[in-house]
Amino acid sequence: MGAGVTSPRGWLPGGTQVKAKVVAYNRGEYDDDRRFAAIGISIPFGNAGARPRLAQEAARTGQERAVEQQEPADALTARESVPASHRRSSDVENPQASSDVARNLGEALVDAGYERVRVASVGDTLHVRWENNLYNRDERDSLYDVASRAQKAAGIHGTARLTLLNQGLPVVNRTVSLGPDAKPYALAAEFAPGGVLPGADLTVSDWDFEGSFGPAWKPRLTFRPNISSTVGTEYGVWDASVALGTELSASLWPGALVSASYNTEFYSSEDFEKGGVFFDGRQRTGVIEAEIQQSLRMMPWMYTSVHAGRYAFDYRGALNETLILSPSGHHSLGFIGGYFQHREFDDISRRQALARYSYFNPGLDLQLDVYGGQFFAEDTGVRVDSRFWFGDYAVTLQYKNTDAEFVSLGWVIPLTPVKDHQFRYLQLRGDADWSYSVQTRINDDLNYTAFGGAGIVQSANPLREVYLNRGRFSNQ
Repeated sequence: MGAGVTSPRGWLPGGTQVKAKVVAYNRGEYDDDRRFAAIGISIPFGNAGARPRLAQEAARTGQERAVEQQEPADALTARESVPASHRRSSDVENPQASSDVARNLGEALVDAGYERVRVASVGDTLHVRWENNLYNRDERDSLYDVASRAQKAAGIHGTARLTLLNQGLPVVNRTVSLGPDAKPYALAAEFAPGGVLPGADLTVSDWDFEGSFGPAWKPRLTFRPNISSTVGTEYGVWDASVALGTELSASLWPGALVSASYNTEFYSSEDFEKGGVFFDGRQRTGVIEAEIQQSLRMMPWMYTSVHAGRYAFDYRGALNETLILSPSGHHSLGFIGGYFQHREFDDISRRQALARYSYFNPGLDLQLDVYGGQFFAEDTGVRVDSRFWFGDYAVTLQYKNTDAEFVSLGWVIPLTPVKDHQFRYLQLRGDADWSYSVQTRINDDLNYTAFGGAGIVQSANPLREVYLNRGRFSNQ
């Protein structure tokens, strides 16, 4: 005899449901008096309507894309072909009206919570720059939101040139057609032009509006659960050590960021307690990382960042990450390297040197990362990470081959709303990229439980996550 209960659909965001089951009495020929309780979570993958996208990353066929873009492109061409003498007098003789449109749009963006906002009216084009800390699950939602706001506020303007910033650095440009009949798809998409000089803008020198929802140095506090676990071992069905991870970060100047991460263990099963078989793999309490970093856009398609601080609880050191992107954004080459010295023992040090190839297929919502070289524990080999996206959720598959071979299956679950809220001087948010996976050893007679292997020490704020929407920006 037992009972089960499921939360009603619609009570939790994203179609999520919590389920619980209890067996209180059981009688059988061979197994009497068995009792157990179970709790689970059900998350739909891909069966909800996709949110609208601005850029061409949306999964549409080439023919559909051509039809959708033809009308705005033709409208833009027709508008540009009209001689200045035949346009409305307000287009030519009333620059104040154009400036008012730019200021009104800028004020609306700041009121919505965007930061580092700049808007200018230059001829027939609205130039809009902003930094997004609202749509942290997928920054393409911010591109769509700003494009929609620009269309509503277009006035006499025919096009808008949108530039998304991250940490004060311009990242991507999107050009959209404005007007009541225009559709919010990008007519042109590219990585934002610019060089080493942070914040340099060569297209606009006089902005009609500049403002921000709070200061650029606003502290941001991010929460996430950190879990070490084993499944189906000779010691139990599921053993776990669970901690609350918190990260506090703040922007200093364009490309510069300071952050600190702290871990607080609040639950552990017996085998993860002191003296238990899995004690060394527990979630430790303490400072995981504290660092300062400076990122530079050497070219529109090349980023590099240098970091210094405390890493992996016990080490202090420095690391570098460099990223080179293909023009389409579908391919990238990267390097992650560093030197780390133990804080207490001078004879213990670690060197890490890894090359990475990454591929993103926007039509299939598929990501692939291949790492090769020397990992943090100085084991050498390869590691392959893959993600299959279903909206903001993903299924992950991983293969590691260094001192031993492992495969794992996992999930990426955003622990924050589609649109985050922030206060003027503080932002509290959940982890938009939280993941959990189950790992097993392969091609070995003995399946020893292991928590490491092919481990990578990198910043809590790596280049792709901070600047490039976790590698999901595409220019095609």
